[in-house]
Amino acid sequence: DKGPGQEVCDLLVVFENHVIVFSDKNCAYVNTGNLQKDWNRWYRKAIDASVKQIFGAERWIRNYPNRLFLDQACKVPCPIPLPAEPIFHRIIVTHGIAEPCRKFFNGGTGSLLFDSECISSEIPFTVGQVGAPRGVVHVLDDSSLNIVLQTLDTAPDFIEYLVRKERFLTSGLSIASAGEEEFLGHYLEFQDDTGEHDFLINVDLGGADRVVFDEGFWHGFSQHKSRRIQIEANRISYFWDSLIEKITRHIVEGTEYASSGADLVTQERLLRLLAKENRTKRRFLSDLFLQFVKKVPKGFRSTRRVLPAIPGDPFYVFFVLPYREGSDYDKYRFIRREFLASYCAIIKLDYPQAYDIIGIATESGLADGRSEDLVYIDTRNWTAKNRKRAQEDKEFLVAKGFLARQHRFSSTLYEYPETPARLKLQLPDYSKGRERNARCFCGSGRKAKKCH
Repeated sequence: DKGPGQEVCDLLVVFENHVIVFSDKNCAYVNTGNLQKDWNRWYRKAIDASVKQIFGAERWIRNYPNRLFLDQACKVPCPIPLPAEPIFHRIIVTHGIAEPCRKFFNGGTGSLLFDSECISSEIPFTVGQVGAPRGVVHVLDDSSLNIVLQTLDTAPDFIEYLVRKERFLTSGLSIASAGEEEFLGHYLEFQDDTGEHDFLINVDLGGADRVVFDEGFWHGFSQHKSRRIQIEANRISYFWDSLIEKITRHIVEGTEYASSGADLVTQERLLRLLAKENRTKRRFLSDLFLQFVKKVPKGFRSTRRVLPAIPGDPFYVFFVLPYREGSDYDKYRFIRREFLASYCAIIKLDYPQAYDIIGIATESGLADGRSEDLVYIDTRNWTAKNRKRAQEDKEFLVAKGFLARQHRFSSTLYEYPETPARLKLQLPDYSKGRERNARCFCGSGRKAKKCH
């Protein structure tokens, strides 16, 4: 609400403590024949102006978090509360540069080069630490934007990449890359001691202070057999995405079958927990839920509990209840939600460490036009009254035979289904010549063609 209402940024993403600020500009690259002059002009309009906007947006959000609105008239407040201690990530999206970049380099993806030693616009089609010393600013163009967001297509996967990359860029090393996609390919290949993706973990640099990611990392990763199998295995995971979209649409449009009366901010907590699952976990949960629904015959009811592998993650309850044609549908949905809420509360009795419990219910059998009910319980303020009610529900369900003995099983899920061990990639076939015979950058002393 500064003046008549000024645009803060082009896109604002709030996820837990992370705030991602996007500045998006479409600036034409004018080729007059003077390479340095043309690049300088484009850089000022696309990069320098975006850097100014993005740090201005961060400053405003930090200082005036309650003065953000969705409309220029400043009548509709931002409905999502901002975190008290935000972790900012800054992203510049530049359109209109990919094709000139391809022409300059006689091919390639069209992604701008990165060199931390590059100052301002001194090297054509190359960007450096454009936000230094104030902070890291990621620069994505048309090509790299699509590659990154189509590969890291969940909030936790994307944010984790930004966190690790920012830590790497501020490590004190001199870093160069043939493009954002080469950063991404390297990140997805390497893993730290805990099995999480990272940059140059457990690699001895042999005292080197400069790291270069040449062409080949992204091509090697994207064409690897294990990656193609992973993409196919992940297809089922988009059921989870569609569930989030469906719930969000009904909440925002006010078309829920039975509203809990909670406002968007309260219901957003449930959506955030569902969205917190990364792509691999979504594959696991989607497959588990859909196989469970498929397994239970029409006319039968059943429940399944999903316990978290990591302390602090949500507990899930899946529940199917048959609907008999001709019966009162409103009463059926009411009963289904009541059962689901009781099953979720009982989880807290059996597992005191459960703080976030999510229940998902649907019809049994492979019915068309399936509906879903969702229940979320936050037990951080669990009272004696809540516990008593849950205990009464449990005793009732046991007496009626609705809470049978649980059969427990566990399984291991791999990010790359075919290759549980660390993914080992090779340089692409087109990488010939002296580069393949050079010593590998990792410091092993071996030739690049026999190492990384």
